[in-house]
Amino acid sequence: MKRPWYGLLFALSAAALVWVQIAPAAAQPAPGAAKVPPPAAPARSDTAADAAMAAMIAAAGAEADRWLELIDRGQYADSWVAAAAVLQEGIPQREWTADLAARQPKLGRMIMRERKSESYSKTLRGAPTGDYVVVTYLTKFERIPLAEETLAVAKDAIGQWHVAGYDIALSPAKTP
Repeated sequence: MKRPWYGLLFALSAAALVWVQIAPAAAQPAPGAAKVPPPAAPARSDTAADAAMAAMIAAAGAEADRWLELIDRGQYADSWVAAAAVLQEGIPQREWTADLAARQPKLGRMIMRERKSESYSKTLRGAPTGDYVVVTYLTKFERIPLAEETLAVAKDAIGQWHVAGYDIALSPAKTP
């Protein structure tokens, strides 16, 4: 069974998340026409755009935090219900719950988790164009060395953020 957004699919590097901004080509004057400077462009509010981007990343990060709390409390079925449709379509709730329940004794309880990075993108490999934030955490569990948890959080059609993918792997970083 193909499981989009689940498991090793999220062993993504920041280079795999790419967004492209394309500016329209400048108009070329007709041959022999007098060169007239283009009208001044209206002032762009980069501050407003930066604030909007920061707000989106913060909202996605808050959803990732909330969703991980469900996992930490053992509320695996609730984490599936709260997830994006693409995750739900990729794995049945019963299988999701069983996979997480089987993993928990190997990890032990979560001792420490800190957000390592977050990045916004309009595209994500294997997904339609949309709004995505990939959030990576450095996490210490009681029974394994330092781990990295990576979550892809997607904005749905009504503007709400939902976890669309989750991966956990041993971290190359050393335990602090």
